[in-house]
Amino acid sequence: MLLALAVSLGFWLCMGHLFGLSWSPGEMFSGGLGSGLCTAWNQAADILGSSDYILLTKTAGGGDSAGLVLTLCFLGTAVLAWFLIRSRRLWTLLIFVFPAVLGAAFQMSLGMAGTGVLAAALLASAGYMKLPDGFWMVVILAGALTGFCMLLIQIPGISNLAERPYAVREIQTAASGWFRDLWYGTNGLGNGNLTERERSAGTGTALEVTMSVPQSMYLRGFTGDMYTGDSWEHLPASVYYNAGNLMYWLEQKDFSPAGQVGQAAALTGQEQGRNQIEITLKDADGQYAYIPYEIQDAEIENTRNWGNEFFTSQKGSRIRSYTCSANDNSVKSWTSIAGELFTDAQNQEADRERIQEYLLNESYYNEFVYNNYTYISKSDRKLLYQSFGSGGDQLKGHIDYKKAISDIRSYLKDNFIYTENLGAKAGQADALEEFLSTKKGYDVQFATAATLLFRYYGIPARYVEGYLITPEDADGVQPGETIRIMRDRIHAWTEIYIDGVGFVPVEVSPPYEGLMEEADMEIGISNNSLLRTFSRENTGGASEDTELISGGDEEKQQLVPYRLILTVTVCVLILFLLILAARILYRRFAGTLKRKRLFQKGEPKIAVSAIYGYMERMHYPISGELRALGNRAAYSRHPVSEAERKQMLICCKEAKKEKKNHDRECRKREKKKNKI
Repeated sequence: MLLALAVSLGFWLCMGHLFGLSWSPGEMFSGGLGSGLCTAWNQAADILGSSDYILLTKTAGGGDSAGLVLTLCFLGTAVLAWFLIRSRRLWTLLIFVFPAVLGAAFQMSLGMAGTGVLAAALLASAGYMKLPDGFWMVVILAGALTGFCMLLIQIPGISNLAERPYAVREIQTAASGWFRDLWYGTNGLGNGNLTERERSAGTGTALEVTMSVPQSMYLRGFTGDMYTGDSWEHLPASVYYNAGNLMYWLEQKDFSPAGQVGQAAALTGQEQGRNQIEITLKDADGQYAYIPYEIQDAEIENTRNWGNEFFTSQKGSRIRSYTCSANDNSVKSWTSIAGELFTDAQNQEADRERIQEYLLNESYYNEFVYNNYTYISKSDRKLLYQSFGSGGDQLKGHIDYKKAISDIRSYLKDNFIYTENLGAKAGQADALEEFLSTKKGYDVQFATAATLLFRYYGIPARYVEGYLITPEDADGVQPGETIRIMRDRIHAWTEIYIDGVGFVPVEVSPPYEGLMEEADMEIGISNNSLLRTFSRENTGGASEDTELISGGDEEKQQLVPYRLILTVTVCVLILFLLILAARILYRRFAGTLKRKRLFQKGEPKIAVSAIYGYMERMHYPISGELRALGNRAAYSRHPVSEAERKQMLICCKEAKKEKKNHDRECRKREKKKNKI
């Protein structure tokens, strides 16, 4: 009973740490059963959303505590542990490692206290089940292990080290990267990985695309928001989760951040066709959906929408194919869209009300963009200043778009060499520092530098990897005809946020300039042309527009709870099946080793008797001499010599071969008979 209580305590300490559930002696019976369940569910939903963007429907009726529910769960788990420990089946204890499996799956920490208590309790339980006569010794061992673990975590530095150990993170990153590439495949550029020394996209077909209106377009896949020195990474899942209310209300207001440039084009009166697009992934990274900048769909079937920034497969699945609709190519004319959009708004023409509503909605998303896509570290800012010079006067806002694009393109084109083989790395410099010092790189390095340079100018920017459908690819293609995009069309570029218009791609790699249709940079897009006629008083998404800040929690993008429950159930069943399979294999392996040990090392009389019994069970052919020897070993008091044991072993091996040959001949005769 003591061991069962210890196992249950460790189990629920780990679960409580995973999901942020408070469970102290003073709260053991606080909160009702119904409200406690709601509280625990909502807390788990918040944790899963913040850790891995698993979106669950939250329920009303939650209270301040789930103490009573956790206490009942603790007692129920203790009863289960008591029965399992009494069964003396050691493998059944593996069910209590479920928190570790859950933590690994969703990249969450178990906590030192819970891990220590659970590990000590399971070790002590295993000792009790294997050594039933040493009960008090096992109890003392359990207490000592638990006390040692609790003492260890109080040592300064040990707790933080154990919570996020560097070596474990390195191993986990390497292992997860290997499994990720094995499951999803690769895109050739590494999804933000800046450590590759050579650009090698490979050969073969990456995508097959059919369109109702064939045209050129950028297909955006991986989006990098945070520069870490050797990679680009997404924003933390908690950022997207916390912005869920904002994204939900923007969707309700028919504002589309993912396809904003196409929406802005339609508002300015540019004729927009509805392009139905079907994309099939052949030899491409199946984790990301590759979408056009003009996409009209807020959701793509069987994908997860990360803050209208990018789309990934559902957890554990792989994207095979999908359909979406999009406006006509608008990135090639975003400069004219920007000018017309704000001119229409200021001239108060017929569409003024509709444009003003769009710009109001855009102002909320605009603030989210500036809060998350303008960061540069002090060290990187210093590097850019030393190489590029001043970032200009930004007291009244960022640098003019036209000047920023022109300056950055000229700087990269005039001072850097485009090469797809970087050679051996010298020193420990990060990607940006190496690019600025060696003056060479391919599209990954050019896009990285450009993204940080735009941010240096105060303009929100992101690093992007995806595929290009060039005007040459679309030329002469009939509606519904398949366009094959090869793997070498994978490309990295930078995208910048144009106030009011949205993110647009900017080409900075010299070999790619002119490959795609580009906006006319001679059209006026100065900051003065993008001034709004309304006051932006919102901070953090709040304003006097109560519709935009009220409610929404129960209406967030939903992942139906039964899907998570089903997933967890399937995982538990798979875990049990694996345990059973491992147990069966272990039994067979252990039985084989035990039998061989008995046959070869056991006392000759017992060994010969065991070999004879084994041969009878396996239906091996046994001669009269062997039968007599076996019966003498089993039933006679006469001794059996070591030489007779060796003779029995040799005969057993020969009988095994004879039976195998006999069975093979029987199968052959049966096949011939069936043919006749």
